Amino acid sequence: GTDVAVKECFSTIKQYGFDFKKVFNREVSILKECRHPNIVQYMGTCIHEDKFYIITEYVKNGNLKTWITERNEEFPWKLKVNFAIDIARALAYLHSRDIMHRDIKPENIIITENGRAKICDFGFSRFAAKTEEEKRRLSYCGTETYMAPEIILCMDFNKSIDIFGYGMLLCEMIAGKLAEKAYKRKIPGFEIDPEDVYRYAKKDPQCPEEFVELAINCTKYEEEKRPSWKTIITKLNEIDETIENSYNIGIIPGNYIIVLKTKIK
Repeated sequence: GTDVAVKECFSTIKQYGFDFKKVFNREVSILKECRHPNIVQYMGTCIHEDKFYIITEYVKNGNLKTWITERNEEFPWKLKVNFAIDIARALAYLHSRDIMHRDIKPENIIITENGRAKICDFGFSRFAAKTEEEKRRLSYCGTETYMAPEIILCMDFNKSIDIFGYGMLLCEMIAGKLAEKAYKRKIPGFEIDPEDVYRYAKKDPQCPEEFVELAINCTKYEEEKRPSWKTIITKLNEIDETIENSYNIGIIPGNYIIVLKTKIK
């Protein structure tokens, strides 16, 4: 048989007055729309005893959070840059289809056996607003540590929030630890202090200077100052060409079905 990942979607959202089926169907429709090597492959849905499940491919090599917190010693810069390229390509693809992920964080980046990164969990995703009325209906959601300032401050936002969340991933790769432990937001704008990023970079002589600048630019307070995906991917490819390949991905065994329980909000 085929190994799969099963996400159990809890319908507790009903108690907050939201339409659970609408949110569930939106996540499914977005997953169906996505066909990209760096996005987890949708396989189907299941409803059993009033519980809703989303079935996707099963990826065995952990997630980015595991690599940052538990496998950092075997996480060389060549691999970090390759992961960054994969994630950027996936997000560029989503944005080209007017899809915002809205919850970019290391737990939602899974790693394949051959060392490729894939985005998963589209529970907060939605199509970008095209009219003023749609903008007014946009909800403020995500994971606080990775939220762009415009979400925290309840301002209008667009697809650039994913670039900020992506920049936070780059900052975590530089620090070798999760953002919640490594970085504090500046007040009143809730942006990242570039000095903190430089401080961690100086501790690692192998850290590419251009990678640091890219992380800082992606986490700018002003959304219009954040780079485009074309600029990001071009710069990362240039960095990649300067780093020698010296890593070997370890394979995590396990032929089983994994159930990922989460709440849809």
